This record gives sequence, structure tokens and C-alpha cells, in this order.
Amino acid sequence: MKKALLVALALFASVAQAEDNRNFIKLDAVHYNYTSAPNDKNGYNLTLGREVAPGIKLDVKQEARVEENSQKFSSRYETGAQLDEKILGLAVSVRGALGEKFVEGDNFAYWSVEPGVGYTVNDIWTVKGSWRYRNAFDSVREDQTNTYKVGVDYKYASNVILGASLGRTTGDSEYTSLQGGVAYKF
Repeated sequence: MKKALLVALALFASVAQAEDNRNFIKLDAVHYNYTSAPNDKNGYNLTLGREVAPGIKLDVKQEARVEENSQKFSSRYETGAQLDEKILGLAVSVRGALGEKFVEGDNFAYWSVEPGVGYTVNDIWTVKGSWRYRNAFDSVREDQTNTYKVGVDYKYASNVILGASLGRTTGDSEYTSLQGGVAYKF
């Protein structure tokens, strides 16, 4: 899995030379309020991507988490592909990803699929919703979750978007998440 991530990063770096607003970087701060664990977590998501063709995006992503009061650290590295389409005035998308989770000296591979929908209210505001199913390839791992998310994007400039979302995750992990960040197209 590490080799696949390195190949994806190299591919992204090789096509990310032009300044055509098809590349993007997104940074989010995230707080997780766990219902099935004694401590909450704080962290960030960093995504680098490129629109390789109209409606087709490829990305690499890192998620990092630190558990409050214990300083236990976990991270995920994944690579994904997203298809976007306009249907009846809605922005409809589906993203699939492969990744690897690292926690307390252990790691395992997983996959996810995330359909979503967005509605552009005006030139500045967009509301959105999504559902993500994530599962480990190894059935012994407890990493099967469903995440339901609603959010809003604010177009700050032609290439800068500020976003916020609220999510609820159920399954092997139970938590509510609050996320906010910025995306930059270049």
C-alpha cells in the first residue's frame, strides 16, 4: 500500500506543474466527539488532488489524529478517485479510495466509497451532504463504519473555498465530528 501511495504522489507531482486551476490542496481541522471511547480526538486532513479530465479527480490524502489526555496518535494515508456530474441542477459525486491506517505500532489496509450531493444556492454558497462506507480488507479488523455528513461551502475567491461540516459516524467507531477548513485551486 505504501508503494501505491508513493506512486500516486509521484504521478500527482508530475502532472501538477501547470497553473490551470485543475490542481487543488485542501486542509481541514477536525474535532471528534466519541461516544464509544473515553477521550475525544483532534486532528487534520490534508488532501492534494488534480482534475485529470472534466468531472474526474484523483487525490492523495493524509488524516492525522491525536487522542486528548493520552496523546495516542493515529493516521491514515489514502489515494482516491472521484467522479462528478451535474444532474437536475445538483452536483452529484462518488469517490472511491484505498488506504492504510496506522495506529499504536499496527497498520492495516482499507477501502471506502462515498457518494455525495451538493446544491449551489448562489455564486457564493453551496450546501452539501454525503455518506461514506469504509471497511478494512482484513475481516478481523474493526474498521467498518458509516459516516453521514452535511456541510456548507463559501466561495471566498475564484480559487479559494472555505468549508464547514458536521458528521456522524456509526459502526465499529461511534462519534460526531466537526470539521472546518480551506481549499485552494491552482
